[in-house]
Amino acid sequence: MNRFLIPFIVFTLVAIMLGVSLCGNPKALKSKSKLLNQIAPRIYLPSLDGKTTVESVHFKGHWVAINFWAEWCVECIKEIPHLVKLSKQTKIKLYGVNYLDVKDKARAFLVRHGNPYIASGFDPDGLTGVDWGITAVPETFLIDPRGIIRHRHLGPVNQFVIKQFKSIVNASKSSRKSEARSK
Repeated sequence: MNRFLIPFIVFTLVAIMLGVSLCGNPKALKSKSKLLNQIAPRIYLPSLDGKTTVESVHFKGHWVAINFWAEWCVECIKEIPHLVKLSKQTKIKLYGVNYLDVKDKARAFLVRHGNPYIASGFDPDGLTGVDWGITAVPETFLIDPRGIIRHRHLGPVNQFVIKQFKSIVNASKSSRKSEARSK
């Protein structure tokens, strides 16, 4: 019996560490990104509905939130009501990127839990996620009207994150008004 105890304990510890990393514990991870204050990587993905594409050109001139999510992600379910609030209570356009998933399961997820997105791109092989430096889902990026990433949030969006996004957008508007007055 003892010869099975040590492998079992090691397996359990590895499983716990893997689980924490896959769920994206936002307190354990810092939201630093090499992409912060840089032009957002290009997105060109088929949409989950198969009728259109989700492309970076759709984002130009608008504040946009890009939310990477997956059907198998428990934290993604928790953030849906907050994503709905984000899309309804702000002028931020919300797009999703379904990451490392199966299309039918992802569609069923949105039917079951609600679809807060203008559109959701389908990234089954995760290559777009790699371009964006995704470490876990959910992960959300706030992009300004010039296409520059202004904030990266690891973990589920909640009311605090919505306030952060609003604050960033409002600070940008104030900054632009100050610049215009000084000219």
